[in-house]
Amino acid sequence: MAFNIWALPKDKDVRATLLKLEQRLGSDSFTLSERRCDHPGAVVLCKPDQEEVVAYLYTFGQERGSLGLHLEYPMFPGQSVAPPDIHENISLDRVADLLRTHFDIV
Repeated sequence: MAFNIWALPKDKDVRATLLKLEQRLGSDSFTLSERRCDHPGAVVLCKPDQEEVVAYLYTFGQERGSLGLHLEYPMFPGQSVAPPDIHENISLDRVADLLRTHFDIV
């Protein structure tokens, strides 16, 4: 990851979650997307070598200690836009598993 987690203008819970994900998945497994995300309780992540593979991670509107995650997929010529996979009130372990699959982390 090429950014300072603690310098992000995000809620403490979001920064702590990013740090835990970095420890579980590896420091080069995801990065911040160029897509704008002004909400302090959310962040947009992407696969480092494929910025169109996106994950929107958030804490707002979730049960205490749970997370929300939207997984977005790239568009391919001739195909309609695929709706995001939406996961609400999931654990950090489940987020890590979903990101591992979504970002092809081995």
